Amino acid sequence: MSWLALTLVTLSLLCGVYGNRLRAHSLPMLRRPYQPAAGWSSAPTSEVLRWQRSGQMLLVDTRTPPEFFGSHIPGAVNLCELNFEREYPCLQSRLRQASRVVLYDSGAEPDWAAPLAARLAASGVERVSVMQEGLLAWQSLGGPYEQVKPP
Repeated sequence: MSWLALTLVTLSLLCGVYGNRLRAHSLPMLRRPYQPAAGWSSAPTSEVLRWQRSGQMLLVDTRTPPEFFGSHIPGAVNLCELNFEREYPCLQSRLRQASRVVLYDSGAEPDWAAPLAARLAASGVERVSVMQEGLLAWQSLGGPYEQVKPP
């Protein structure tokens, strides 16, 4: 490969990566690690699986409703960023009464769970965690999941 071709490929790649970061919803490239902020924490999937088996938490699926109905963890409720204003008031008392609230997403980009965890913590929900690696890791560890037809 010539020097000019290598330079053009490198510049194209850099422009693509930089341009992707400027998008409101960037395209999946590399999953960024969770960066817990005040009010919420990150939880390993194996720990969440143990909590689920002992009934110690309320699971919140942060994916869109069509994704939720495609498959989700049994007992999970659906609350996504796109419908937050409409759905949160219906779930607010349940979220605040739960001994632990664990949010999850698909395990691939975009990362829906972390921003929603920060929003729930800011609205007064306590003991909020985000399941690391999402539903993909849950399924790979043999965690149960179900499919439901939309209403």
